[in-house]
Amino acid sequence: MEISKDIRALIINLREKNHSLREIGKMVNKSHATVQYVINRYKENKSLGNRPRKLVGIHRGAILKEMREKTND
Repeated sequence: MEISKDIRALIINLREKNHSLREIGKMVNKSHATVQYVINRYKENKSLGNRPRKLVGIHRGAILKEMREKTND
């Protein structure tokens, strides 16, 4: 089951206020493992969304550059 964006935001907010994973889990009615998962995803993606961006920064630029070079050949 998907966790709503509001719950993910609450989890991050409570963690920033130094609540433990188990405390947060009890507050939002989720397991501490789920809370840890949400926090880790936030740290990796810097986003509350469920999916990471498909292309970020340098990767997107490198792909576009390569495509331009191939079309010019």
